[in-house]
Amino acid sequence: MKSLAKVCVILTIFTSAITYADEGIEVVGKAQVKAHPDQFSLTISIKERGIAASKVKQIVDNKSQQVIEMFVKQGVSESHIDSSMLHMYPIYEKPEITLSKAEIERHVNKQNQVNLPVNMQQQKVQKVRLFDVARTISVKLNSLAQYDRVLEHLVKIGVSNISPIELGFSDPEALYTSALQKAIDNAKSKANDIAKQLGVSVGTVISIKETGYHAPSVYRMSMMESKAGFSSQATERAISAQVVITFQIIL
Repeated sequence: MKSLAKVCVILTIFTSAITYADEGIEVVGKAQVKAHPDQFSLTISIKERGIAASKVKQIVDNKSQQVIEMFVKQGVSESHIDSSMLHMYPIYEKPEITLSKAEIERHVNKQNQVNLPVNMQQQKVQKVRLFDVARTISVKLNSLAQYDRVLEHLVKIGVSNISPIELGFSDPEALYTSALQKAIDNAKSKANDIAKQLGVSVGTVISIKETGYHAPSVYRMSMMESKAGFSSQATERAISAQVVITFQIIL
């Protein structure tokens, strides 16, 4: 019992010798991880204009079917092809009303405004002249090599527009978590360096705040000439994280 009492007294004296500063060390930790994109998406639009809406839609549908069949032949899963976006809208014509000088003068009021009678205004009813029909097809590709192969086929089919390819990550959260851990480690390292310069020690964490996140999803690609034509390349992209941490100071 006496030995136990001595140990308690020693621990009490040792603990009381450790003092903490009222203010802690606040540091900003930053880090980023780089990775090659592994998701690729493309949007194609097919647009036609004509007098008969049904015939124009048939042309658009035929081209759309060619595009879908081409993608499937190139190894794209049908579940990764969305062709549900169809737009159809009329093009109106406004008939011009021709008036003689005498008619204009007859209908001009004191404010020099021309007030047409109702029968003349009815002539301004819009008439449908043409129809625009457009279908948008969105597709997810497996690789940039697949993207290069489909471009030539799309041009031959005669699509109206091919969007810039979008590149992203299949699991951006995992990449960000890795960057976040490195940012925390960076903050710890900074705090220890500062404490060392001041001749003190770093204690436990008082507060921590996540202040930054960056994971872009659309990238530009560089092109490289090759004997086979060209091949698209995507460079590594950075996913960054930032934290603000306050550590205790042990004097």
